Amino acid sequence: MPFSQHDQDLTERVRRCNALNEIYLDDGAGAALTALPFPRYFLHSEKLSTPCGKPAYRWSCLVQTEQYAFAKALLLPETPAALSANLADAVVSTLTARGTLFVYTVVQETAPLMEVGKAFPELAPVVEAICARMVALRPLALQSYYHPRMRGSWSIDALGLCLPDRRPFGAAAGMDAQALRPSFVMERLVELLCECKQWRYLLASRLTSDTTAGSLVFDLALIYLKRRLAETEDHVLTGPVSWLQRHLKLGYGATLDLVNVLEQKGVLSPVQYRTCIGHGEKNAQS
Repeated sequence: MPFSQHDQDLTERVRRCNALNEIYLDDGAGAALTALPFPRYFLHSEKLSTPCGKPAYRWSCLVQTEQYAFAKALLLPETPAALSANLADAVVSTLTARGTLFVYTVVQETAPLMEVGKAFPELAPVVEAICARMVALRPLALQSYYHPRMRGSWSIDALGLCLPDRRPFGAAAGMDAQALRPSFVMERLVELLCECKQWRYLLASRLTSDTTAGSLVFDLALIYLKRRLAETEDHVLTGPVSWLQRHLKLGYGATLDLVNVLEQKGVLSPVQYRTCIGHGEKNAQS
């Protein structure tokens, strides 16, 4: 079967990003995702191996409020047919609440929920309604994001290697960090895509020079930016204004002026060059 134009564009994007060590980040999905209501649910199921060979799944679900607090973690390492009525009801009641239900792929998450519907016929209509309102994130990732470290794969594990989280996985009390990691990765992807209209590259070569503006606030900003580069290899700074506000305790106007100075000095890439590390470095230094 011949490749579609979309497949060809995707293949060319991967080839170019890998060859030039560039990150691709598009803001096309940001507006649509930002409009989706809270609370937001990030559901992931993992198929488990069982001695009897019957299908078994482990569900993890993060519930995110508008204040970015994780209110609930749902971990059910159970065979759907063996679920008690109380546990089945817990799954359904968690997912039927108002808000947005994110999954990585609809097909993967539909199958285990349908098993719940088979085991408890009275819940089948509700399960079907849950499946109908799922928002799949993999198509948005294909459209909007690529990192050379993904090596041509858009699996959730590949994304997890490239999307640094501002909170340690399993930061909330009582969470199983490994089981919840896919849900954290999905949350981080949504956050990144929602913020990408503001993002800039940190140009490390300028941070290691004697860049100065004769300003205490500017020099303090450089200290925080250098520290961030020392902690992570990721050069993408989403929301530079809000990030610097949190660290420097400045007002919005003053921080916006500071971001403009950082761009002029070549520490942050200009917005028009935000899809390319190499391009951003070249133009910032010219």
